Amino acid sequence: MSLTLAQVARTSGRSLAPISAIEEALGSLGRRAEDALEGLDREARSHLVGLFIRRLRGVGVQASHDLERVLLAALGASPQGEHTVAITDAIAIIRARNHVAQVCKTLEMSWAESMKVQSAVSETLRYVSSHGGGLLETHVLEGQAVFEIKIREHEGPVGADAFWLFSIATLTQEFSTHSQGRGVTIRFWLGKSTGDAATEAAPR
Repeated sequence: MSLTLAQVARTSGRSLAPISAIEEALGSLGRRAEDALEGLDREARSHLVGLFIRRLRGVGVQASHDLERVLLAALGASPQGEHTVAITDAIAIIRARNHVAQVCKTLEMSWAESMKVQSAVSETLRYVSSHGGGLLETHVLEGQAVFEIKIREHEGPVGADAFWLFSIATLTQEFSTHSQGRGVTIRFWLGKSTGDAATEAAPR
């Protein structure tokens, strides 16, 4: 029998949220909660989990955060491998922030740690969007994530003291910047469940 969101939420979510809240959120999704997931790709499954979490009522932020992590893993919707978001406008930044939030859950960060990372990356992406746009690229593998933020147009060197980069610099022990032509690439690493840089295992 194929998995459904309702099956997994009812079995895996009981220890994290009241069953009444789970049933109410499932009910608001209608047939989507009971439909088999075998025909949905990772992004579609991830989107469905996000809709369910946003419909939960009376559940704390940390519990919601943990429940989303559990559901993403159980449904094969956790970020894995490479993913790219083109940064062109405010909507793209929201899409990128949502992806970063799921990466943080995959790394088993707490809700507070995740919010710090999301805020820091969003701050840098707003700068990227206002300077010709660029890309956010992530590579998630074996408990660590490599982030690359690429700016298409930038004049002068980039250092950790830049106002739009300072927050990222305070969250990771190691990051690098590389200029090529008129563009700049910012690269940093985060490790599983620590919120710190995976400095020893990070790819070079």
